[in-house]
Amino acid sequence: MGAVPRCLARFWPHLAVGAALAALLAAVPPLARGPGTPAAGAGPPPPAPGPGADCSRRAVLGAYYSCKPAWSGNNGGATYRGVGAHQVEVVDYIPSLGPQFASIGSVAASVPAWLEDREVAIFAAYLNANTQTYGRRVVVSVMRSDQPLGDAAGARSDAVAVDQRYHAFLDVGAFDPNFLDEAARRGIESIVGAQMPQSFLAAHAPLVWGLLPSTDTTTSMVAEYVAKRLGVASPARFGGEQSRPPVDGQPRRFGIVYPTTNPDGGPSILAGAGPQLARRLQRAGARVVADVGYRAISGDADAATEALNVVAQLRAARATTVACLCDPIEPIYLTRAASSQGWYPEWLQTGFEDTDADQVGRLYDPSQWRHSFGISPLPTPLPPDQTPAWRVFRAADRTDPLPLDAQAVFGELQVAFAAIEAAGPRLDPYSFARAMFGLYLPTDPLFYYSRSDLGGIKDAREVWWDPQAVGADGGRGAYLQVDGGHRYALGHWPPTPTRVFDRACLAPGSCGAPPSSARRLT
Repeated sequence: MGAVPRCLARFWPHLAVGAALAALLAAVPPLARGPGTPAAGAGPPPPAPGPGADCSRRAVLGAYYSCKPAWSGNNGGATYRGVGAHQVEVVDYIPSLGPQFASIGSVAASVPAWLEDREVAIFAAYLNANTQTYGRRVVVSVMRSDQPLGDAAGARSDAVAVDQRYHAFLDVGAFDPNFLDEAARRGIESIVGAQMPQSFLAAHAPLVWGLLPSTDTTTSMVAEYVAKRLGVASPARFGGEQSRPPVDGQPRRFGIVYPTTNPDGGPSILAGAGPQLARRLQRAGARVVADVGYRAISGDADAATEALNVVAQLRAARATTVACLCDPIEPIYLTRAASSQGWYPEWLQTGFEDTDADQVGRLYDPSQWRHSFGISPLPTPLPPDQTPAWRVFRAADRTDPLPLDAQAVFGELQVAFAAIEAAGPRLDPYSFARAMFGLYLPTDPLFYYSRSDLGGIKDAREVWWDPQAVGADGGRGAYLQVDGGHRYALGHWPPTPTRVFDRACLAPGSCGAPPSSARRLT
C-alpha cells in the first residue's frame, strides 16, 4: 500500500502530532495530575530521577523527557487479557483503503510492506529497551486489513481477529467505530487517531482514547473563532475575485459539509457534527444557509459525482464560506468540483480529521485551497530530522528511507508505551486509564484527558494555506501560522480581527498574541 493510502486509510492519524506526542510524559510525572482542566503553560520540569533510574533515553527523546524508573519485583503475572508475566500483546492495525482510490495512491511513492514492518520493529525495539515494562516485552504485531474500508461487518470481523488471533491488550491505528465498538466489547484498549464524538468516547470508556480533539471541542472552537476573529456580520474577504456567484464583499453566509453516510450505507458516527456546528454558529449570530451531507469514502467515481451535487447546493444557497467537517479525502473532490463550476469560496479550515496537515492540503486543488484559513489543532510541524522518530529510525537503519508515516507510527506507539510504563506492573484497563488521565503536554499542543472530554488535544493555532510555501518536510505547499503559531484553548480566542494572509504577522507576537513562556517539547 502506498504511503498516502496508508495514512489516508488511518485518516492521517496524528501525522503531525506524532513528534509532539512523543514528549507526553516529559513534562509532568504521569500520575501527578488528576483529571481536570489545567491552563496552558510551561509546566514544571521533569522530576528528579529516582534511585537507579536510567536517563539515557533523553539523548534521543530530549532533555525534558523523564527518566526510565528502576523496578524489581513481581509484576503479577497474567493481570488481564493480552498481558502475561513475560509479554504484552499490541496490534498496529492498518485498514485497507481499497482499489477505488487508486488515483489518490498515485500521488505518493510506494512504501513497501517490508519497510512498514521494519519501522514498527525498529520503534518497538527501541521503546522496549527504553521504557519500564516491568519484566514484560511489548510485542507489536502488524495487522493489515483486507476488509473493504467502511464496511461495518468487515470492521467487526477485524476486531474479532485482533482478539482471537493476536490476543491483544491494545490496538493502535483503528478508527472505524464498528471496529472500536467490537474491540471495546471484548475488553481491548484502543488509541485512536481519528476524531470521535465525546458521546462515543464516553460510552466506551475507559477503553477508547482519542488523540485529536473530540468533535464537540472542534465545533465549539470553530464557532468561537468565527464569532471572535471573523465577526458574525462581517463581509467575506478571502474568496476568489473571479468567483461566480461573487464571494468577496458579500455578507458571510456559511455552508457546512459533513459526512452523514458510511460507504456501506449505514449512518456515519459523525453525522451529528454538522447540525451541532450549525446550531453553535447560529447561536453566535452567524448566518448558516446550507448544511449538506455526503457519503464518506465512496470511491473515485461516486465521490466526484456527489461532490458536484454538494457544490451545486452550496452555490445555489449563495454560501460565501464553507466549513468542511470532512474526512481528508472529500476536499479533493469538493475543490475540483468548485473549480469546475467557477466558484471560489472561502474555505474555513476546521482542523477536522487532519485536513490541516501540510501533506493533506497538497492533495487539494491549489486554486481553491489558497482561500483556506482558520484553526488547526495540530502542532507546528518540525523537519523530519528533528523528530524522535527520525533519530530512532536512523540509529537502527542508515540506508532505507524514513517512511512518510514514521512520526504517526512512532507517536501512537510512544503513547502506548508511555501509558504502559505509567500504569505500573499490574497492567489492566483501570491502571491503564489512570495512566492515560495522567498524560499532560502543556503546549504545542495542550494535550490531556478529562472525563468530560476524552479527545486529547484541547487548543489550536490560526493558519492559512500558501500553495508556494515550503513545508517543514521540504514539500511545496504549507499552512502558515499567525503570531508564530500561538495557540488558544477554548474560550480564549481574542476578539480581534483575524490577520490571516498577512505575512507581517508570521513572527511570534507580531500581531497581538500575548507573550508565551511555554516551551516547545521536541
